[in-house]
Amino acid sequence: MRADRLLLSPTNALRPDHSTCHQYAFIEVPFLPGSHGVDEYHAILENALVGKYRARPHWAKNNFLDSGKVDAIYPLVHQWRTFGSVLNRSGTFSNGFSDSCGLTSLYAQPARKISRSHLTQLL
Repeated sequence: MRADRLLLSPTNALRPDHSTCHQYAFIEVPFLPGSHGVDEYHAILENALVGKYRARPHWAKNNFLDSGKVDAIYPLVHQWRTFGSVLNRSGTFSNGFSDSCGLTSLYAQPARKISRSHLTQLL
């Protein structure tokens, strides 16, 4: 899969070590619903891949992301938090998952105003 420039994309070209990558691959691990040990297996696999390779799990698949992992594997997460504090002031897009990943916990504080030129620099 071709790399992109989206801040929280698993295929963002900027890697956690600030090098760049132009191609990504995904590993699909299918299981039958209700199978014994699925969550445990996924947690072990995710922890190993994130720990050793700084791999990025797909946001919409089963994952065990938390704020520590997100900070470790998404070098541009601070930019996302800046945008989010402005664009999600009411908390409409906040939920338990986004809070546990450290993406919306900042919204409880008053959002600071960001100038158009600052937004352009972040992009």
